[in-house]
Amino acid sequence: MKRFSIKGKRGAVHIVKVDEPDAYLLRSYVFTIGGSPAAPTAVRCVQGGVVIPLSHFVKPPPSGMRVLHMNGDTLDNRAANLLICTWEQWGNYFQACGNDGRIAKRTGEPCRERRDQALRLIIESNKEAA
Repeated sequence: MKRFSIKGKRGAVHIVKVDEPDAYLLRSYVFTIGGSPAAPTAVRCVQGGVVIPLSHFVKPPPSGMRVLHMNGDTLDNRAANLLICTWEQWGNYFQACGNDGRIAKRTGEPCRERRDQALRLIIESNKEAA
């Protein structure tokens, strides 16, 4: 695993993790930190204002699909941490667990079990589709 430091807004430094074979991406492109303070994400801005997350370089999703960071850390872009899922699966995961994947929005309870259950469902669904 390689770690890279990327400066964010207001000079904050964020550590981005990638697998050794993907380290060239961080040397080849200019990445900036985007997203919210609660969930920063490494992104690359390209012509026309289109923003492409680093995760999409590491594990490009097919059209109509999303990339989910299984451990909830959007700066951890190791291939083993990235899961391809549908928009519906991605939405269900965040609806149950809140944006940071730690606290349920409605109840305020820790949602590790719900997050893990949502991940298991996505993984099982992906196995069935393969």
